[in-house]
Amino acid sequence: MEWHDENHRGESRSVLHRIQIGLRALLQPQSVDSHGRLRLSLINFGLALVYFATARLSLMLETQSGHVTPIWLPSGLALAAVLIWGRQVTAGIWLGCFCANLWNFCFTPLPIGPVFSVISASAIGLGSTLSALAGGTIIQRMVGDRNPLERVSDVFCLLGFGGAFGPLLSAVIGVTTLALCGVIPWPHYAESFATWWIGDAVGVSVVTPLLLAWTTESDSTDNKRWLESTCCIGLSALLSYFIFVDMPTIPFGLLLTPFMLQPLILWAAGRLGSRGAVLVIAITSLIAVWGTVHTGGPITWRNRANSLLMLDLFINVNVFSALCMSSMVTQRQQAQSQLRRIN
Repeated sequence: MEWHDENHRGESRSVLHRIQIGLRALLQPQSVDSHGRLRLSLINFGLALVYFATARLSLMLETQSGHVTPIWLPSGLALAAVLIWGRQVTAGIWLGCFCANLWNFCFTPLPIGPVFSVISASAIGLGSTLSALAGGTIIQRMVGDRNPLERVSDVFCLLGFGGAFGPLLSAVIGVTTLALCGVIPWPHYAESFATWWIGDAVGVSVVTPLLLAWTTESDSTDNKRWLESTCCIGLSALLSYFIFVDMPTIPFGLLLTPFMLQPLILWAAGRLGSRGAVLVIAITSLIAVWGTVHTGGPITWRNRANSLLMLDLFINVNVFSALCMSSMVTQRQQAQSQLRRIN
């Protein structure tokens, strides 16, 4: 019976391992000469579709009539695409952003005509493309062929240049375009700029590590800890739901606070590696955003926009601490493995 259980677990791991290998093979950068322009066109078209879908999801959380949302998930998708495929996917990024913004302009009552809608959507798409291209180019030159999640210095580079510097270009071009078209009043320029910038940074912090961790090779041992992974992810999701969506009644006047998620996030980073850490971060972040938008949640400020900005800062702190710890664990495991090989 034990031998049968071991075989069953081995077959399950083998199937999952083959799925991971196939996913990584699909997402590896391909040369245009070897596989033709048809494959490149399909990649750009598929990227544009996914970008459009995630953009529509993010625009549901817009806090102003000025077309600004504090959570922009496509920014992380665009940066990950540049890091995986290179500059040849910039057409897909621009097309997805252009279609998403043009759709929003057409179905939202705004004081601009169809010509200015096309011009604004084109300019915003250009800003998002330049943001991903600038951040990805700097990261590739500083990190090289390494996985940006395996060293603390590379994590600083990913979150600094990809999550802070890159979105500056998108925020400047996007907010300026909307202000010139009359969509955003000039007195609200600073607030809209901060919302746009931090929203893009959160998208990079949550989505880019998630895609990089699950599409690249990993030396971590999280694949061998299925029970521990399930418990950690389940507890994180359950606690996030209780904190941000439906807080239960606790005796003695105790309250659940968002900082109670920190031990679970550090547990995932220290024990499950980068894949477990980014998965927990993604699940808790989505639940936190949903709860803050629909129920208010524990992070309350003067208005909804400020509450979501404070939530963005909270998510960025969690991402930074989790990725730093998981990268230190990965470096230690690599050093131990290298020492065993030498001995």
